[in-house]
Amino acid sequence: MDQLVNIIKNKKIPNAVIFEGGGAIRDAHFLAEAAVCNSAVNVPCGECVHCVKTRKNIHPDIIICSGSGKNGDVLIKDIRTIRMNAYTRPNEAERKVYIIENAGTMTEEAANAFLKILEEPPAYILFILVCINKNELPPTVLSRSMIFGSKNTENRSADESIKEKAYSIVLSITKTNEYDLLELMNIEKADFLSVSRETQNILRECYLAKSGAISANERISTLTQKLTLKSILSLIDAVDEAENALARNANTTLNKLRLCANLKKSVDL
Repeated sequence: MDQLVNIIKNKKIPNAVIFEGGGAIRDAHFLAEAAVCNSAVNVPCGECVHCVKTRKNIHPDIIICSGSGKNGDVLIKDIRTIRMNAYTRPNEAERKVYIIENAGTMTEEAANAFLKILEEPPAYILFILVCINKNELPPTVLSRSMIFGSKNTENRSADESIKEKAYSIVLSITKTNEYDLLELMNIEKADFLSVSRETQNILRECYLAKSGAISANERISTLTQKLTLKSILSLIDAVDEAENALARNANTTLNKLRLCANLKKSVDL
């Protein structure tokens, strides 16, 4: 939770945040309260009119979307309602917050509709998505959001060799020698999915750092110096395409070569 506390303290709350796993609902409401709190010292203060209304569940600028589907699934009509109202400025607070529960149940149509407003949201909007597992959401949504897991268990448990391989891949993308990248793509099929997902994690961190939503460590800073926001998003899409091809049992060697080419093309944007 240290990172969450830091973005609140430094007033760098982005436009979209995802909470996954245990405690996600609690953390979502904590962030929503912090986003509307008008205290200049402790945020959320729990005492200002915004905090009081939030805790009573009557704040007009915090809207909860539970999903209107049979099992609480988020349907396209739910997203259309959000999009229709999102461009109306907040009633009382400086920010308008949408908490989308069961976000992982979004239909494909709903996710595509949500992406349209997520790409260029009003500055005052904060979308908070709650899900069991972030991988339930499409990469296009993940790449534009700050993600908080249950104590970031997934990131800590990832094998260090996988993390290093993923970082080396992204670093090689920024270089001019394509041979280095091809060498790094010499990964066993069994490990390919893990490496590609860790690569996406690194690219998402690059996107958030590049956009100013988080502070970059030295390694991420090295990468962001050579990548644009547009190229980072394109890189994420390229890795996602390779994952989908793997799921369809595409030829592994050709898939890796195609990925290498798409990664280099993305950087040249």
